[in-house]
Amino acid sequence: MCFLAEKDIPESLLPFAEDEIERDEAIAALQAYAFITKREDDTAFDIHRLVRLAMRNHLKGEDTTESVTMMVQHLCEIYPFPEYENRDIWMRYMPHLLTAAEVHEESADKYATGMLLAKVASLTYAITAKYKKAEEVYRQVLELCEEMLGRQHPLMFRYGV
Repeated sequence: MCFLAEKDIPESLLPFAEDEIERDEAIAALQAYAFITKREDDTAFDIHRLVRLAMRNHLKGEDTTESVTMMVQHLCEIYPFPEYENRDIWMRYMPHLLTAAEVHEESADKYATGMLLAKVASLTYAITAKYKKAEEVYRQVLELCEEMLGRQHPLMFRYGV
């Protein structure tokens, strides 16, 4: 949760647990220590800014890489293609996608990271007409592709690198 936006974290963005009881116990423990608070609509949580910062500092190093990688993979799986019918979902997820993109360098899964950044660029910035930001993020995606595939890969020529 500390790699997502601070407010309105939907339960669907939380990582999967072995079983529902384990997940409920983890959420209850976080609430008991006031690390997170449940929103009035009962489907989302808020995390305090200082708790989020303390957790990020605690997860420095290898733990950060593993946590960010899992979060990036999870977001890539569940972030829907934006359509009018699912507008409420992708608009609600958008701040979390943008926050996750800020720590993308920590992810060990370069493919998932590239997919996340491509979604940020095309599905977030392009839709909201922030074309300069979209271009910046697309350049990061291109650099990741070049790093993964190499400059001589046919797909790199296809995209004009």
